[in-house]
Parts: sequence; C-alpha cells; structure tokens
Amino acid sequence: MQTKIHWVLLTCSLLALSACQKQAKETIPTISTPTKTAPILARTSADLEVPLAQAEAWTRRWRNTSKDEAWWEENLFHGFTVPTAGVEAILAQEAPSIRSYMAIDEAGAQHLLLVGVDAEGNDMLDEEAGQGMYNLISPCPQDCDYDSPLLQDELVRSTIEPTGNQITLETANTWTKRWRDTPKEEAWWAEHPFQGFTIPSSNFSDLLSDGAIQFRLYLAIKPDLGITIVEVGVDENGRDMVDEAIGQRVNDLSLPVPPFGPDMDDN
Repeated sequence: MQTKIHWVLLTCSLLALSACQKQAKETIPTISTPTKTAPILARTSADLEVPLAQAEAWTRRWRNTSKDEAWWEENLFHGFTVPTAGVEAILAQEAPSIRSYMAIDEAGAQHLLLVGVDAEGNDMLDEEAGQGMYNLISPCPQDCDYDSPLLQDELVRSTIEPTGNQITLETANTWTKRWRDTPKEEAWWAEHPFQGFTIPSSNFSDLLSDGAIQFRLYLAIKPDLGITIVEVGVDENGRDMVDEAIGQRVNDLSLPVPPFGPDMDDN
C-alpha cells in the first residue's frame, strides 16, 4: 500500500513539473534577432547627404592630418564602395562631372564625399537649389570584393584594346598593387597632397548601363607615380564587374585634386 502511494505521489509530481515547464515555456517571450543595419544598397540619396559645414570640417581634417607611416598602418584603405543613389542624385542635377573629396570625421574614420561639378569646374553646393555633398562611408578593406583581381598580387593578363577612359584589367591590377606596396611616409604624403578626384559623369553612366548597382573606386599609382583612381562596377553580390570577355569596363580617373579642383581654404 505504501509503495502504491509513493508511485501516485511521484506521478503527480512529474505531471505538475511538466505542467509548470509547459506554462513557463508559453509565458517566456520570444527574443527576436536584432535587425541589421540596412545595407548600403538600400540607402537613398537622402541617407547619404551631409551638411556643407560638416563636409568642410571633415575635408579640412583630411588635409591637416599628419599622415606618417604609423598613421597609415592604423588607417589602411584601398578605396571606397559607392552606392548608386548618391551618384544618380548628382547626375539628376545634370552635372558634367563629379568630384570626390577625401575626408576624416571626428572619430578618425575615413570618408569619401561626392559633389557635382558644373561646366566651369565649380563645385555645385547651392543647398537651396537641391545641390549638396554625399557621404560615402563604406571604405575598403571593410567593404571589398576580396576575390577581385584588383586586390591580388598575381599579375593579370589582358588582350583587349581599351578605348576612352577605359584601361585594361592588367594595367589596373598593376596600378592598384603599386598603391598597396608603396611605403607612405610623411615625406611621401607631402609630395602627393591629393584630396580627391574629378570624375567625368559619363564614366558612371557607362557602368550603370552595363548593369552595375554600385561602384567601387580603388586608389592606384601609375608608372609616373601619379595617383589615380580605378573605377569598376559592382554587381548584386558585391563582386567587381571586371570580366573583359563580356565587355565589362575598368576606367582610369586620372584627374586628382589638386590640381583638378578648387583652391582649398583651411581657415
């Protein structure tokens, strides 16, 4: 009899425990996965706009920052990924060219600012007329196609004949490698005081017509040691569109600022 009572009590205890676990399971709220930051592809031109006063402060900081070898080791960058939204907003202003400016924010992060350029070579900065600067905050190596030949040390061979601003993938591979391999001491920066580049709007239009949904701008150094930017399209998977066999283009944007830009006032 006593054994039977023990079995009854044990069964009741197990049933009660099961009921408690079920109730606890039902009352515990579901923890949702944190929402990730919207990818750069989803950003609109409004998301990328930056006030002129802030742009002036950031570009001034780039010019005034002492860039010795230690700074370079802490601030390694090869280029920037550019969302189409900012470019299309500038193209809509009928700007014949687009100018990019290197910039550093208050936290020391690298930025690239874009602005339209009029037929006289002036930055289009009339905010009341809907003009302005666009902040591209996606530098490489944080946002890169690591399989791209433009980030590889192996020599790439090309067989095409480039036209216009187009260059061969072999040339682009050599120039971007030279940028990565060049020691950038303070004396080097003093001889190469670049603040950005002036880019023909047609270069972006050509890549858009090829199906690019982003752009990637790689810093590069030419054989005469002049700094330039190599421009490629980026597909929906974040890959560089550099397949010459199907007509994808690599462009040379060899109009650095200075001298192809306005005089800078650091006051």
